[in-house]
Amino acid sequence: TMAVSTTILDQKTFKYADLEVKTLFMCLRKTLFVWVGEAPSLHHLSVAMQSRLESDPIASTLIGNGVSSHSESFARRLATVLNVQVYASVQLTTAAETLLPAIERDIKEHAGMMSLTEQVKSLWQ
Repeated sequence: TMAVSTTILDQKTFKYADLEVKTLFMCLRKTLFVWVGEAPSLHHLSVAMQSRLESDPIASTLIGNGVSSHSESFARRLATVLNVQVYASVQLTTAAETLLPAIERDIKEHAGMMSLTEQVKSLWQ
C-alpha cells in the first residue's frame, strides 16, 4: 500500500509599521515549503537540504538569479534547524529587506508556537 502524504498549511500576517508581510507554510512528506512576501508572486525559489558530504546544508536557486535573493540563505537556515528539505521563496521589496532579521525571528517564533517542527517531523516517521 502507498502512504498518502499529509499536508499542513498555515498562514500568518506580520505587521511592521506600515508594512504587512504575509507567510505561508506548507508541509508535505519530508518537505517544507515556506513563502514570505508582501504580495503574491514567485520571482525567487530556492531549495536546501542536509548532505552526508557537507556539514552545512546544500542549497540551490531554482527560480530567479540568486544574486539578490534571500530565499537560498533562508532555506539553508530552516533546513539546518528542521533537518529536512526546505523550499523557500522570499518576495520582499528592497525597503522591506532591512526588516529581514525581525521577520525571520517572528516566523521562527510563530513556527514554534504552532509546533511546526514537531508537526513536520511527525510526517516523516
